[in-house]
Amino acid sequence: MRTRRVADHPLAVHPLILGGNVFGWTAAAEASHAVLDAFLDGGGTAVDTANTYSAWAPGNPGGVSERIIGDWLRVRGARDRVFVATKVGMEGGDFPKGLGRDAIRRGIEGSLQRLGVDRVDLYYAHEDDPATPLEETVAAFGELVEEEPPEALVESEMQTRIQDLAMRLQAQGIGIEQYLASMGQDQEEWIADMRSAATQGVKVDLALRAVATAEGLEVDDDELEAEYEAVAQRVGEKVSKVRKQLERNGQVSAVRSDLRTRKALEWLVEHVELVDEAGNAVERDALEVSPVDDPDDSDEIDTDAADEADATEDE
Repeated sequence: MRTRRVADHPLAVHPLILGGNVFGWTAAAEASHAVLDAFLDGGGTAVDTANTYSAWAPGNPGGVSERIIGDWLRVRGARDRVFVATKVGMEGGDFPKGLGRDAIRRGIEGSLQRLGVDRVDLYYAHEDDPATPLEETVAAFGELVEEEPPEALVESEMQTRIQDLAMRLQAQGIGIEQYLASMGQDQEEWIADMRSAATQGVKVDLALRAVATAEGLEVDDDELEAEYEAVAQRVGEKVSKVRKQLERNGQVSAVRSDLRTRKALEWLVEHVELVDEAGNAVERDALEVSPVDDPDDSDEIDTDAADEADATEDE
């Protein structure tokens, strides 16, 4: 079965995700591990749980499912092969209901500890919380990413940047070693710089996604088709071929995501207030750049003048 990408995560996710709410409830630890083994061996890659699982069972305080999954990840050494998702916000056992900032932060700290990992690949709301403003919930999730972006996203962004640079250099007949020598950098310094840039890029991308979610910015089929046409024009191919290739490679969702973040950036440019270093509002007109004469026009004028000069000399 065809796998899919979740955002920019490097791990291809199988469309069938294993839910872990029975782990520690109707399935004891040993049986749960056997189910997880079979799922992984069968090609599964994503496991979903929650901090409350399974607090409704007698004597279960919640968090048991996460502990069972965490033990399995450690024993099997499977962390890098599994997309781990967990949730917060539902009441049960030792866990209160709500999606306030404190609840979200306490929730992820507990989940990471029980899972025995330094990150989760997807952390999301278990249910709506009408008592908490949506802005507070979105900001709280965003803060977690701002502090330390998911390593998988940073690694993916680094690889993309390195591949893009390598392709540009190759087109000029230059190798990475030559490039580094010309820049006066060794490989270790260069990798550190790339990681820093990739980390910042991931933060910006995730922030734009949060804006898109908060403002309800979506990409419709017409906008997607327009992007296909733009790509086809750039690469000199038929639109149908570009569309088919993107669909075959499972990249349509990535294209939608890129368009969505682009719309979020446009929304910010249009709606945010611009200020200077002192905090004073800046008029947008003051930032407009005056048009510059087309250098090609200057070249034409110079050429004409040179032709006239040549004609004069011939006379």
